[in-house]
Amino acid sequence: MGASAQQAPAFPELPTYELQPCCDLCPAAANPATYTGYLDGFRMMVQGKNGWLFRTEDDLKDRYALLPSTYQSVAMLQQRLEARGVTLVMLPLPPRGLMAWQNLPEQLRQGVSRDMARVGYQVLLEDLRSAGVVVPELGQLLYGNQDQPFYFKRDHHWTPSGAKRTAAVTAETLRGLDAYKNIPGKTFTTRQQGVLRKSGTYAEAVERMCGFGYPEQVIPRFTTSTEGSGSDLFGDAEKPEIVLAGTSNSDPAYNFAGFLAEALNVDVLNMSVTGGGIDAALLQYFMSEDFRDSPPKILIWEMPVYSNFDEADLFRQILPSVDDGCTDDDPVMQVQTPLKPDSLTETLFNGNGKVESIRGGQHLLDVKLNRPDIDKLHFSVWYTNGKNDNFTIERSRHIDTQGRFVITLREGEDFTDAVFMGLDLGPDPDAGEPPLPEGTEATVTLCERRA
Repeated sequence: MGASAQQAPAFPELPTYELQPCCDLCPAAANPATYTGYLDGFRMMVQGKNGWLFRTEDDLKDRYALLPSTYQSVAMLQQRLEARGVTLVMLPLPPRGLMAWQNLPEQLRQGVSRDMARVGYQVLLEDLRSAGVVVPELGQLLYGNQDQPFYFKRDHHWTPSGAKRTAAVTAETLRGLDAYKNIPGKTFTTRQQGVLRKSGTYAEAVERMCGFGYPEQVIPRFTTSTEGSGSDLFGDAEKPEIVLAGTSNSDPAYNFAGFLAEALNVDVLNMSVTGGGIDAALLQYFMSEDFRDSPPKILIWEMPVYSNFDEADLFRQILPSVDDGCTDDDPVMQVQTPLKPDSLTETLFNGNGKVESIRGGQHLLDVKLNRPDIDKLHFSVWYTNGKNDNFTIERSRHIDTQGRFVITLREGEDFTDAVFMGLDLGPDPDAGEPPLPEGTEATVTLCERRA
């Protein structure tokens, strides 16, 4: 028999499987005592539909209002940047629960009004605009087509689809700004490049609590480059006049900066920081030579809407960093001194026979260490009224601020008019922190803060 008449070889029948959902969350996920340490940021995990996981405390709220003092700080930030020719654009990303409403478990959908949550989010956007900040019409994302997931099923980050939709809305607003005019235009092209595999932070939290895992979510990955070039995005030597200072959502994996550049037809410099919270990218950028020497026309600050804008020390560090701390001001007090490795060191002291009238609400501290690798430093500030302000500044290890810590003295009923007496620096004596490296020196400056 010829080869053409031969029968195809027989293969054994392939096995078939009936797939079932992996499992429900274990009882530990419903126990508040479980959420300590790393798990503290995942309160309280619940199982959604279609393989989704949610956090009851962060993924769905119906109010996002900030403290009046926070809106005042936002307005001050906008004003200080405007004085340097910079337009501030804020991007509080829409709530994850609203963007995946159809996948919420029934108990969450019944416990929160969708309409109230939508209104609460849009009220926040409008209140930020009232503080003088440019905020794109992000509220329209709540009503758009949800066929492609905005966020990952088991992770707090947005998908490239969510990033692209947000870039389109943002670009629409930015094109109407005077600051956007006369920025040199270019053409960008976005292409799919492989896939993005995401197991997810929520999945990791569940594995720690319950001991089982979830499959990876696999979606297309995208990259953006200038038209006609094979290089990656923003390979030119000139400094872009739009800067993105965001969180891990602006990581290149999700291509937000690329989608934004394509939608705007201009370069976007991505200075975002993964793993640094909402302030790390701003602090690193404000303390850089790039910002001091060539501030951009537009600065985009991206952050999740559940971020703690009201955190007490957030703007105490951001605002003086815009003005480069005490660099251009005459020091009221200044000292260069070695720091003890394993205890606090007295650095500044308002004394020597005469106590100067140094009011807390009018001054700031600028500390420069000779060790840029030190990312954590404890401050103990003393006042003549007997009050003591103890706090620790901890920088993300993912940023470089050259071993520098800049912060205004505390304001409030007991501190604004209190007279500064002294400052101790070092490792936190009550936290069991490792000692500072031998040979650590600090240049400590106290100067008047700007209005």
